[in-house]
Amino acid sequence: MKKLITIFMLVFVFATAFAQAPQKMSYQGVVRNAAGTLIQNGNISMKISILQGSSTGSVVYEETHNATTNSNGLVSVEIGGGTVVSGSLVGVNWGSGAYYIKTATDPNGATDYNIIGTNQMLSVPYALYAESSGTAGPIGPQGPAGPQGPQGIAGNDGAMGPQGPAGPVGATGPQGPTGASGPAGAIGSQGPVGPVGATGATGPQGPQGVVTVQGWSGYVGTFTGPSTVYVFAGPTVNITVTSASQKIVVSASAPMGLASGGPQNAQIGICYQLGTGAVINFVGGGYSIYGLTTSKSCYSVSASISGLAPGTYKIGLGVLNSGAITISNNDFVNGWAMLVN
Repeated sequence: MKKLITIFMLVFVFATAFAQAPQKMSYQGVVRNAAGTLIQNGNISMKISILQGSSTGSVVYEETHNATTNSNGLVSVEIGGGTVVSGSLVGVNWGSGAYYIKTATDPNGATDYNIIGTNQMLSVPYALYAESSGTAGPIGPQGPAGPQGPQGIAGNDGAMGPQGPAGPVGATGPQGPTGASGPAGAIGSQGPVGPVGATGATGPQGPQGVVTVQGWSGYVGTFTGPSTVYVFAGPTVNITVTSASQKIVVSASAPMGLASGGPQNAQIGICYQLGTGAVINFVGGGYSIYGLTTSKSCYSVSASISGLAPGTYKIGLGVLNSGAITISNNDFVNGWAMLVN
């Protein structure tokens, strides 16, 4: 439910002995909605009723107003200056008992008066009462002051005033004299040279790159098949391996052809032999397969191998003649082998 929080103020207008009192009273109230928010600068409508006897007593006078709240939510109207709904303000008998002011407000300026407030008139409007009742009697002694009422709601802060002009800059004072420079200190003598430190230990020698390079050349032999193993074609070289991390790199070439017939397939590749063991191709059981004919052709192959156990290996060009036809060609085979760490 919406509510009305008001600051109730009646301005009583006193009459002189020969003047008629104006039939109006000033009323002010602060209007808030149900959330407690001020209704600022809003066009509202109000219905003001004067009740006799109690806050629910009979209506002796009623009027309506269209008003505007200010930036603090404050509304100001004159009771007696609105549109009369019922009764007459002049006809109110102020001396007949207690009176209450009831306000009903529509914050949207229509006639849905849903913000209600009722306040007792603690003092009779003296001038109005005097005008309707005749000559006023003597004023009695002043009673004791009542307790202080609760503090009203603080108003909004006013707008900040403009900044005043900057004052003039004061004059710069005179600069003091510069002090004299002190004499430069003497350069100290050079200290003695420290002793030479001990020579550090020599680090381990790094691995050597190429250990050896050997070449060979000679006549290619004759190979009569069929055969299931490799045989060296011509001369070989010996390479001594000292570590399994070493690698042997080899390249060789030789002209070859059939004595007759053909064509005939043969496997040609770089091979190694340890002692009297088998002649083994660097790349395993199968290498390049060539179709030989009676026309001589030059065949070149290259390969590398690592992980061999230490030992002295015979290195050369190998041939596996798997057919029954004889491979024969009296020409030179050339090659080289390199051992690398």
